[in-house]
Amino acid sequence: MSLQPWALSLRVDIGQLQYLVALAREKHFTRAAKACHVTQPTLSGRIRQLEQELCVPIVERGQRFIGFTPDGERVLKWAQVILDNWSAMQQDVAQRRDTQGALRGHLSVGVIPSALPMAALMAKAIHARHPEVELTILSSSSSDILRQLEEFTIDVGFSYLDNEPVEGMRGEPIYMERYCLLVRADHELSGAPSVSWADAAKQPLCLLMGVDAFMALTTWSRWERLFELAHVAIARRPGFALDASALPGPLAAQLETRITESMSEIHARPNGLVAMCTITALDISGTAIRASVAHGRSPRYLLPDSVLDYIRQHQLYKDVDAR
Repeated sequence: MSLQPWALSLRVDIGQLQYLVALAREKHFTRAAKACHVTQPTLSGRIRQLEQELCVPIVERGQRFIGFTPDGERVLKWAQVILDNWSAMQQDVAQRRDTQGALRGHLSVGVIPSALPMAALMAKAIHARHPEVELTILSSSSSDILRQLEEFTIDVGFSYLDNEPVEGMRGEPIYMERYCLLVRADHELSGAPSVSWADAAKQPLCLLMGVDAFMALTTWSRWERLFELAHVAIARRPGFALDASALPGPLAAQLETRITESMSEIHARPNGLVAMCTITALDISGTAIRASVAHGRSPRYLLPDSVLDYIRQHQLYKDVDAR
């Protein structure tokens, strides 16, 4: 077997491959650098070094991250396999060193946003049984979770089993979601034992969410169907203006065709519109509350006591490193 002369002098390291995989996951240089706990220039420079070592362009560059070159896609796949084997080797060596037989290592879990509370309970149970296991939970869409499993960037995924086809992977049902439709006592549906999605869609429903949640709407499973079932009301809080230019392309297109300032139009149609709502000037958000709990700070006075008691009772958000 002959070797290319330049191959003998390669100086590729694990850090460069980790930065490359992080960039593929985050699709944004700054977010990838933050996930790796380095500065953006450091991450960019290390990826350029990797390109120089391999003598091929890996990243398509412009004003922002565009994607990977064909050679870059091949390098990325190899990087994912190498990092998966690197992690397996570390865990194997750690287990051989451990005379107690304790399970050690790192477990990456991709979770759809609606399952994050359940993921927090799972994280607590794993930590209680295997305290030496480091757990990272990443909020992702169901399609991204399948892709990440195929690319070995996560180990386990929490997603819908009846959504995207799960092929070549083991699926286990964990729990069933149930939804409630709340109506007035004199509403025509108040006495119904159950309500179909079709019947619910005929009612003038409005989904209220914050600016940060709306900007991440494309990570939800089948998010486009929300507009078939309800209107969307975006609550504007201090310091959280909606920057349409920062939205993902598909979501920006939906916003452009659905935005309205007419409340009468909202009442006249059962679904499909987006309205901006100005709320009381209190700087409170679910994202900030979850971060407070995760870092051991009390969110009291930011939410009702009953909700705070529920969070504490079920130990929600404490063991979740959501990036």
